[in-house]
Amino acid sequence: MASIPPVESAGAEGGAGGGGSGAASSSDDVCKWLADILAACPTDWGRPDVLDRLADAYDDIEQRAKLKPVLSQYSVYRESIKAIREHAIRRRGKVLQLVSGDVEEGDEERVASIFPDAPVHPLATVPGGWRMSCAGVFRVVKASEEGVKTSSTVRVSPRPIVLTSWGKNLTTGRKMLGVAWRAGTKWHERTVDRELTKETNRLIEALTPWGFTVDSTTARHVIPYLSDYEARNVDESMPIKVVSEQMGWQAGGSFLVGDQSIGKSKIEFHGADSGDEFMASLFAQAGTLDGWRQAVAIASEFPKVELAIYASLAPVLLEPLRAASFCIDWSGGTSIGKTTTLAFAASVWGNPDPRASDTLISSWDTTDVGAERKAAIMSGLPLLIDETKRARTKQGRSIVPEVVYAITNGQGRMRGSKRGLQVNAHWRTILLTNGETSIIDMSKDAGLVARVITLWGSPFNGNADVVSHLVRELSANYGHAGRRFVEWVVENAPAQQVDWQKRFRELHDIFTARLVADKGMVAGRIGEYLAVLELCAELAHEVLELPWDYRSPMSLLCDEIAGHSRTVDRPKEALQLVYQECLSREHQFVGRPSNNAYRDVEVLGVWETEAVTGKWVDLGVKRSFVDEVLTRGGHDIGPMLKAWRDRGWIRTDGANLCPKFTIGVEHPRLVAIRQWAIVDD
Repeated sequence: MASIPPVESAGAEGGAGGGGSGAASSSDDVCKWLADILAACPTDWGRPDVLDRLADAYDDIEQRAKLKPVLSQYSVYRESIKAIREHAIRRRGKVLQLVSGDVEEGDEERVASIFPDAPVHPLATVPGGWRMSCAGVFRVVKASEEGVKTSSTVRVSPRPIVLTSWGKNLTTGRKMLGVAWRAGTKWHERTVDRELTKETNRLIEALTPWGFTVDSTTARHVIPYLSDYEARNVDESMPIKVVSEQMGWQAGGSFLVGDQSIGKSKIEFHGADSGDEFMASLFAQAGTLDGWRQAVAIASEFPKVELAIYASLAPVLLEPLRAASFCIDWSGGTSIGKTTTLAFAASVWGNPDPRASDTLISSWDTTDVGAERKAAIMSGLPLLIDETKRARTKQGRSIVPEVVYAITNGQGRMRGSKRGLQVNAHWRTILLTNGETSIIDMSKDAGLVARVITLWGSPFNGNADVVSHLVRELSANYGHAGRRFVEWVVENAPAQQVDWQKRFRELHDIFTARLVADKGMVAGRIGEYLAVLELCAELAHEVLELPWDYRSPMSLLCDEIAGHSRTVDRPKEALQLVYQECLSREHQFVGRPSNNAYRDVEVLGVWETEAVTGKWVDLGVKRSFVDEVLTRGGHDIGPMLKAWRDRGWIRTDGANLCPKFTIGVEHPRLVAIRQWAIVDD
């Protein structure tokens, strides 16, 4: 079988000229070679042999960047770069007769015999009909002239390309392929959706951001090569790789912390985009576990800070316990240690310094879609977001309540795709956050109260001098405790999960009974979250040997948590708000004595009274005015009106929420508020 020399020595159009022989092994070699040529004669960049090599370098992003200073040094950059670019495009789209002679289509060659350093199985084989060398990938072309059969090769890619693995994405269920290409002396690898290797535009979109040299011209030739390579190697020489776009618990009982797989099944994290992979990289380590224990020892003096450590570990237990996601909100004035408390939580898994570029603590300066995506990626791990006042607004309201509701709901919105529906993301996490205003005070949604544990005031009990140096100490030792805890949970879950669930139910019953008796049913739902945190505290002391004696953290904080989680009757609050607004504009209602003095004002409704007693019976209010008052007060109009109807507080007309009233000769439909709903007998 004929060997294939590097493209540079083949001389695609006229052969190599003087000064251009030999192949550059790297971008530095190309630059040195070019500098030698231009030093002798600056216009020699236009020689055919030089243009060929410059076109090859132009196809490599790293080499292209290094050409500019050399060409600029000899003042030929402006005139040469366009010619080089056009020559590169012509070479990609043109059939190049690089090798002629005795090349048989059926011949096959092991990839390892060409590239011993290639990241492939030892049996990986270049498929029949294709060749590969340092100069790229070539297709074997048969020809017959005057009865003489010959074969030649056509270059389809300036870079060697191989498939390294075949597998499955656990998150989407789709098949995946590992694609690797050689640039200079290094191999670069990406795992992509198998479908992306079948379509020209999608292949370009998936791989060019990572330095893969392919465009619309070459991609249509690369695709059949990849298809043939997969068919030839998939059964015996492409290892199976399992990947996931989510961290946390995986099928088979393994757990992903960043890009580290813990458990029997080896699973790789595969980010859908570069931002996902950056998030995985944040789960890093520094210092030692003992150093971390010493740094967090002071938490034993402050229960709210101690709770942050347990809460950071607790997401690991949500899946085994089948417990719901929830939020913990440390709120209060400025400079009281709220961010430092988040730093204690972050140090369990990664860099806790909120000023560092690789910190685990993110900002509320995000979109609701971005926050949802982050929750999906970090399932089984804590979500730490600092300072709610930095959140964006939507229609004049902070997005924080909406985002908290979405995250604690545990699943993403259903979204469409080009062919149908996307896979709906699910997760279990605990959102740890802080702000000057408590989250439950940002919304009139009663359901939000049941999803948030609120801790008000300084976590360090006003000891500002304690706070200043803590982050620096934490930043020297982090990322060990979380991994140690996961390793223990993964190892012991098969034997102890039933016991954990039993203990969880016991704690749930204890806290729920205590909270329901004290503050009502909404607060009672907080009991599940307290049970998760209490069980986590018990296990954390067993596994991590924390530097303080175990005590029940939830028992210390339960009364305070219950106080902030008390039931708020939002429909009653909204009805009173509308009534007070009506009282302040009493002169604008027909039927009130004061209305007689204001003949030219806008009429807002009717205040009906009994003729004998003089007591009012129904208060009819224009729907537009009710909507205005409710919106201004932060209430949702539709759900609120339906709640009033269901409680019998408003009179309706069949399916219509607004019955007709008589005002002179007009019969408008008004919101009819019953007197007994406002005034207690």
